[in-house]
Amino acid sequence: FDWSSDVCSSDLGPVPADLLAVSAPEHYQQLSQELRLSSRPGGTIDYLAGLYFQHDQLVTDQMLTLGFLSPTVASRPALAPLLPYLPVAEVFAFRQAESIYSAFGSVTYHVTPALRVVGGLRATAVKKDADKSLYFGTGHSFVADVTPFPDPVLGLSQTLTRSLGPTVAASYARDDRHVSPSLNIQYELATDVLGYLSYANGFKAGGFNGQDASPDRAAVPFGPEKVNAYEAGLKTQFYDRRMTFNLAVFRSDYRDLQVGGSRPGVSVVQTVQNAGGAR
Repeated sequence: FDWSSDVCSSDLGPVPADLLAVSAPEHYQQLSQELRLSSRPGGTIDYLAGLYFQHDQLVTDQMLTLGFLSPTVASRPALAPLLPYLPVAEVFAFRQAESIYSAFGSVTYHVTPALRVVGGLRATAVKKDADKSLYFGTGHSFVADVTPFPDPVLGLSQTLTRSLGPTVAASYARDDRHVSPSLNIQYELATDVLGYLSYANGFKAGGFNGQDASPDRAAVPFGPEKVNAYEAGLKTQFYDRRMTFNLAVFRSDYRDLQVGGSRPGVSVVQTVQNAGGAR
C-alpha cells in the first residue's frame, strides 16, 4: 500500500509526495504425511497406532520505502552524505524451515458393554531453523529490490533510522520434544446417554519472532507451551435423536503460555512471549 499526500507548488500545482510504500510478500509451503494402523472394531480391546511427518517453509520479505524521511535528510547538513542515496528504504527478511516428527497410539479397553477406558500417548519432536536480516538502503520503486547503503554512510543512516531498528543478521535453531499422555473413561448411563471423565496433556512447540526488529537475540525465540486439561460431562440425545443436550465442566492449567503483545520502545509489531502460567 502507498500513503501519499499532496503538496502545493505554484508552478506545477498539486504534486503527489510519496510518504511510505510497503511491499510485504509472504510464501508458505507445507508437506505432510500420516500413516495409521487400527484394529477392527467390536473386540474387547481396540487399538490405533500411527506416524506423522510434516515439513514446511516460510519466507517473508518486507520492503519499506521511507519517503517521509527525505525532507529530514535534506534539511540537516550533517546528513548531506545521504542525499545521493535517497529515498531511504528498509528491508526485513525472515526464513524458517520446520520439520515435525510424531508417533502416536491409543488403546480402548471395553471393560463391560457400557464401560470403556481409553488410554493414549503421543511423542512429538519439532525442529526449526530460521534466518533473520534487517538492513537499510536506497529504494528504487515500491516493489523493486533495495540497494544496501555503502559502508561509508552506513553508520550515518543508522543514526537517522535508529528508531526503526539496527542492522541485524542472525540465525536461530531450536529442537522441542514432548510426550503427551491422555486418559478417557466413558460410561453409558442409558441408551443415548454417555457420561465421561477425561485428562489430556497438550503441547505447542516454541518458535521465533520473525518480525522483531530488535538486536536482542534473547527476544527472538520463545519456548514451548504445555497444558494439563481435565473434563467431565454428559452427551445425550432424546426423542428419537431429535434433541441433543450436552453438558461439560472443564479446567485447563497452562505452563509457559504463549501470549502475543508488543515490546514498547523496541518494536511496534506483535511478538510472542511465554507467560508464567494460566488457568
